[in-house]
Amino acid sequence: QFEALLRWRHPQLATLRPDDFIEIAEEHGRMPELTRFIAESAGRFMASCTHHARPVRVAINVSPVELRQWHVANNHLDQILESHPFATQLGIEIAESALMQISDSVLGKLSRWRDGGLRLAIDEFGTGYSSLAYLHRFKFDYLKIDRSFVREITHSSDALHIAETICVMGRSLGAQIVAVGVETRDQLHVLQDLGCDFAQGFLFSRPEPAASFLGETWPDYSAQLARHDV
Repeated sequence: QFEALLRWRHPQLATLRPDDFIEIAEEHGRMPELTRFIAESAGRFMASCTHHARPVRVAINVSPVELRQWHVANNHLDQILESHPFATQLGIEIAESALMQISDSVLGKLSRWRDGGLRLAIDEFGTGYSSLAYLHRFKFDYLKIDRSFVREITHSSDALHIAETICVMGRSLGAQIVAVGVETRDQLHVLQDLGCDFAQGFLFSRPEPAASFLGETWPDYSAQLARHDV
């Protein structure tokens, strides 16, 4: 499984990370356009992988702003999921801090899409102060331990105990546990001892363009994104 990581190759400001422009995109109402771009790019990647007999899942992040607006009829997220050729291979990641902003109608939508094959993940877990009641109501497949705990896990008993608690709680709720930001083998060994199911981070690979996985020429979608002037 892959996670789609957005980068904007700005002609004057070099490569920008999401922290540099997502908030601006949200303020100016450009997130629907941006999310569609990400979903379509992920779809092209999955199509190429399937063509090479290497089918994969790709997770995309959805912002709290979009989640709050998902109750609107014919919302763009509905349109994406209904028309996406690889909808059952898509995953949606939602930051823990956004959980308490999700309405009952949006919870219902997420549940229906999950029943149809969509995979849901709670990202940045441990930092958002979510209510346990919301975890009970929100049915998810993956619980992602925030990198701030993973970074400290080998030399902080507090971080270790928090990570252990997340693993136990996630398993009790039927979710698989993903550790984010793993950079050393010592961190990996501790997480394995805790029963963590998956890990991602620089220990395995730095973020790479799709071409490095596919071994072929990949269209430069970043050029399309730059023209959006988000």
